[in-house]
Amino acid sequence: MPPLATPSTTIDRATLYAQVWETPLSRLAPTYGITDVALKKACARLGVPTPPRGYWAKRQHGHDVPRPPLPPPAPGAPTTYAVTPSEPGNLPEPSTRPDRPPLPPALDPPPTVEIPDALRRPDPLVRETRAALKGGHADEYGRLRTHKASLDLHVSKDSLPRALRIANALIRAARHAGFEVEVGGERSHARFSVEGEAVPFGIHEPSRKEVIPKKSGAPSWERDSVRYHPSGNLELRFGTSYSDYARTLRDTTSARLEERLGLALVEIYRQARRQRDDRAQREAARREQERKQEEERRRAEERAVEAARRQRLEEQAASWRRSQEVAAFVDAVEARAADRDLSEAERSDLDAWVRWAREHVARLDPLTDRLPHELPPPDAPRRLYL
Repeated sequence: MPPLATPSTTIDRATLYAQVWETPLSRLAPTYGITDVALKKACARLGVPTPPRGYWAKRQHGHDVPRPPLPPPAPGAPTTYAVTPSEPGNLPEPSTRPDRPPLPPALDPPPTVEIPDALRRPDPLVRETRAALKGGHADEYGRLRTHKASLDLHVSKDSLPRALRIANALIRAARHAGFEVEVGGERSHARFSVEGEAVPFGIHEPSRKEVIPKKSGAPSWERDSVRYHPSGNLELRFGTSYSDYARTLRDTTSARLEERLGLALVEIYRQARRQRDDRAQREAARREQERKQEEERRRAEERAVEAARRQRLEEQAASWRRSQEVAAFVDAVEARAADRDLSEAERSDLDAWVRWAREHVARLDPLTDRLPHELPPPDAPRRLYL
């Protein structure tokens, strides 16, 4: 790599062409003090082609990938470019993305997974799945389907041998990378276990739709018919989401699925980490929700206690006022009786009534036994002293 550039470093298109096809833009750009986006714009300005997606993965796996030649410059187009480094604060930090945890040594770099032309020494899960699918029936999309297979292979009869070879190679490579393969229960397919995290997987074959026009002269209510045909392309699906699989790797025009199984192992590992992080976040959110609910319950109880205390206070004040009124009435009775000449029997009856009335006043008066702020005895009902 060239040394870090100084301001206004000039680079010619031939040099830039040689560099971008030997070093990824994300690693080359910082040596010029700019971002990879800015470097790609410089390539576009000079008419320098850049590597397509998947180029560096193929190079890493030892494939000899051809590169397009450097085309001649367009008439009047520049042949050099003045690179002005960005301010240090504008450059991206060379840190690992939070959703891309470091890979274990078995996956860094991604391993090369060899797939033989014929299925040899198949894994027991592959052998059992092959036997189950051979006895299965094709659905309306032309894909074999059965609930008895251990592996989730949803492919046509013609694509089954290829899908079995891919599944067999993937399972062996996964075990070599340290993954385990868990066999599901009844009506459940096998899953990879990565650091204790279950990652389901399956190989599916998309279908293409053929619309068959209705015959001439058919009734107006009759519609065109539809027929589905297997596409011959395969998809490796893995991971969990709220519905179906979370991630998919598929055949493309530039690379077949067999060439991407090493990358698939990397993505399965990362999916396991994502699932674990998602579950940890959901668990943290659940605990936070429970904490908030408990806090709200405690506050509601405090509000209820406070409301009961206020109601009790007002009831005690009302009882006290009533007791004062009754006590004043008893005092008035005694004062009125003192002015009268009562017989001994009448005096005895009056004294008995006054004693009873005073006892009733004591029962009405909430201050008779203790002050309202004093604690009740341990055996007293709590609701009476709120």
